[in-house]
Amino acid sequence: MALITGVYTNFTSLDPTVSRAGWVRNQCKQDPLAQSLTSGGWSGNFANAQNDAIVDVNSQLNGLASSAGIQFTGYVHSQGTEKLGFTGPSVLDKDIVPPQTISIPNQVIKLLNTPYTNPSFFISFNP
Repeated sequence: MALITGVYTNFTSLDPTVSRAGWVRNQCKQDPLAQSLTSGGWSGNFANAQNDAIVDVNSQLNGLASSAGIQFTGYVHSQGTEKLGFTGPSVLDKDIVPPQTISIPNQVIKLLNTPYTNPSFFISFNP
């Protein structure tokens, strides 16, 4: 198994009141999850652990050490997450502009073409 993780970093995109996240907070004033949609609040939903805005890194790595996976910093979970006010690129974006020149889909294709016996990328799990 090869593990790939995304780590979102631009939480400040959630703060402006004139933003998608600001609109959600304004529309859902009684909802704690909506109110946490801020740079200081969102990571609290993950006990302040690194995350891709939807899944924490520990879950993405199936509880293994961070060295067990290939980590992509600055990526959000999906294009749909961007509709909440998070900024891209997402882990599904195919065309990434510098400084992020390696897209995750291209990395997956590379992994699919790598022998599973290559210990640089793959971890053996007992069935």
